[in-house]
Amino acid sequence: MIGPVSQAEDFRAAIEREWQRALAHAKFDSSEARLWICHGWGSGSGAERPDACYWPPWLDIDDDRGFFTTAQRAEVESDEARPLHRIAVFDDPHPETELGDTLLPIIGATLRHELEHARQQQRCPEVLALDHFLDHVVRVKIAGLPGDTELFNLKPIEQDANAAAAEYLRVTHPEHLDAIRTGPSNHLARSHTPAESIDTLLARTVACLFLFRDVCEREWNTQIPFWQHLDVYDPARRAGRLWRELDTGEDHQKI
Repeated sequence: MIGPVSQAEDFRAAIEREWQRALAHAKFDSSEARLWICHGWGSGSGAERPDACYWPPWLDIDDDRGFFTTAQRAEVESDEARPLHRIAVFDDPHPETELGDTLLPIIGATLRHELEHARQQQRCPEVLALDHFLDHVVRVKIAGLPGDTELFNLKPIEQDANAAAAEYLRVTHPEHLDAIRTGPSNHLARSHTPAESIDTLLARTVACLFLFRDVCEREWNTQIPFWQHLDVYDPARRAGRLWRELDTGEDHQKI
């Protein structure tokens, strides 16, 4: 008879196998990224309580969701781990919901979702910095209201990560797609198409922000215009130029 400890060990081994499949699907080498499997859920709700979290290389760890044990925290902040793309995942997502046979595919899709963020960071690091503006706008606009996670998942970086997760499920777990689409993690399976090109991610992020132009300019009402706030996070100054072109209809390429 297999006891609870053995079952937990077997399930963690299955998660490790999902991790390897997700790495291959994202075209990542195992030397570039590392996974921590966590247990016990922390705080927060809805979009504020993720099943997994991604930290880019060298970024200090902010574990306000309670992913890590003391030993894991030491590992993730070690000199060996800091140069890597670091991902933590709970082995019990949505503990209030019975997920049955879809649990492992959901974890695999979640890992692929986070690895898409790692791809975004590699190719377009300024976008993950700019995305904090969208996070704040979403909170101001709808946080705490019914359906608040829907607006969060419309952010370009999230749309692309969810599309990558859906593609992963189509390839690795097609028999579970219908069940996942009707469950609490349905965002991981709701895309007929793959992720959009990372080359267009910055422009799509600025365009998404511009949907909330009044909120942006009210929330960051300081001595400088909002487009200059964007350029603080984009050394190439493309983000500010794109904002001004949307705002005025003029070509600011040469400015």
